[in-house]
Amino acid sequence: MVKEKHIKQDQVNNIWSKVWQQEDKTTPKMIFSSRLFIEGYPVFKKHFPNNFNRVIEIGGGTGRYGLKIAQEFPDAQVTITDIVDSSVKFIERLKNELNLTNVEVKKADVYNLEFREDYFDLIISDVVIQHLPNDLKAIKEMTKILKPGGVIIVSGVNLFNLPHTLYKLFHRKEYTYGYEKSYSKKELRRLYNEAGLEIINEDGFYFAYGIFRLKYIHSIFKLLGKAFNRITKFLDKFTNRYFSKKFGFEILIVGKKFRGKLHSILKA
Repeated sequence: MVKEKHIKQDQVNNIWSKVWQQEDKTTPKMIFSSRLFIEGYPVFKKHFPNNFNRVIEIGGGTGRYGLKIAQEFPDAQVTITDIVDSSVKFIERLKNELNLTNVEVKKADVYNLEFREDYFDLIISDVVIQHLPNDLKAIKEMTKILKPGGVIIVSGVNLFNLPHTLYKLFHRKEYTYGYEKSYSKKELRRLYNEAGLEIINEDGFYFAYGIFRLKYIHSIFKLLGKAFNRITKFLDKFTNRYFSKKFGFEILIVGKKFRGKLHSILKA
């Protein structure tokens, strides 16, 4: 088990504030052409409910998931949040450049989401909880604003993506993004269970990213990353994506909020 160094939430926010302040030249094309997004968005999308009207992306960062949903589902009303001012400004700029009229960008604290309870049909939060000292509180807060029968998809970096886990374990310098917890699916399932969510699916993607992102150490990792990505995709074809689901750089859990009487009991 990798021991994670816990820091306070305001320290995490300060780190990400600096990240987004440096992204003033980033374009929509650039965020949608990121390999992590190209690999990840189709995996998220296949777990969307058949019909949805109100969508929220929590801790959007670049807002790329919410912005892409707004593009592909123009009848949906999409809300994108982040607690960092520079992120909110960044997303607002991209929204305007994309001429999206069905997107609202709001500053919001995941521990205190000031939206109506039982409101959203679909909640997405991509690699956010790993930076939160109190991940269970965040999941419970998300659950409050999810409609009964609505779908929530939360992802985190995978403890069993060994390239990334070993990198964090042995890297002598301070990790770029400060505090980051790696998750097993068992840990993510526990969070959902404790929040009173029904687990309906699990997934994962892009094992090779744990290798590819080490390219700044040596260019060989870029070549290895490309090679392992091809190998992974080949194996996935014959194993129902077993390798990606088990060892992907990101893992995600798809949950549903209980309906009716059971929902009322869990709220009590």
